[in-house]
Parts: sequence; structure tokens; C-alpha cells
Amino acid sequence: MSVAYTVALAVLMFAGLQVVIWMSSRCANPVASLCRDPVAVELWQRGKCSGRVEWSQLVGVEILVFDPGSWWCCMVLSLASCEGCDLRVPYDMAVNSGLLGRLQRLPGFDREMVARAESCLDDGLFLCWQGAPGEAAVCGANLPPGEPHEVSRKRPTTALSREQ
Repeated sequence: MSVAYTVALAVLMFAGLQVVIWMSSRCANPVASLCRDPVAVELWQRGKCSGRVEWSQLVGVEILVFDPGSWWCCMVLSLASCEGCDLRVPYDMAVNSGLLGRLQRLPGFDREMVARAESCLDDGLFLCWQGAPGEAAVCGANLPPGEPHEVSRKRPTTALSREQ
């Protein structure tokens, strides 16, 4: 093996590693936390609230899937507010914190859409629930005042077996 070939291979490996690091951080935010309480759900990043949706204003729940089938697939849970604000939560955070389990209590929540999103092979948007303002108050019931929940970045195997 020539020296030039070895150097070129090392450069390509280093560049590939940089791409892997960038792609793995594309959807993950290791310094994020989620806070759920009887009034709202909030996403905190770097010590600041980056988004909030009150349960009384929640009108839609969707799962967005980007680049499925790749090892760096990105899944996002989107909570739509009647005020026009969406809160986008990394899917693994929504599952590990129990948020998705809480949302499955919504009347008419489509668990089949969750299963389809988890097993899809193409980019997609999966509407799991749509309702009127006030219908989602059941999600905040029996929750203590909010404390940020630090959650692991480990992706669960399935969300349907979580808090029901």
C-alpha cells in the first residue's frame, strides 16, 4: 500500500467521521428536556423554554418522519396549537418522557398511525389526533406541577407498549 493511498484513505475516513457526527446530531439535542404539567407541555433547550403548548389549546398531534431506513432516521412529534404554534419534540424524548403515552389518552387518538410511523419506509407525516380546543385537557389531568424531565437519547423499540 502506497503512502499516498494511506494518507488519502485516512483523510476520507476523517471526513466520513465528521459527516457521521453531523448527521447523528441533526435531530438529537442532548441538552434538551421536557416539562409536562397540568397546564402545558414545554421543551427546554440550553436552559431556556424553546416551545410551549397548553393542553387547553392543543388541536393536533402528528409524527413527522425523515430519512427512514437509514441509521440516522429522524422522527419528530408535532403538537399543534389552535394559536398557530407548533411544538416539535424529538420522538425518542416524547416516548421516554411519557408524553406520547399521555397523548394516547386523547379521545380518538389513532395508535395505528403511531405504528405506521415507526415502521414506515418513506418520509411521511402521520396524523394521530385532531380535535377542538379543550379536548386535550385529559392529558394534563393528575400531573404534578412541572419539573423538567431529563430523558435518555436511546430510541425505544416501540411506543405502543409505553404508558397507556
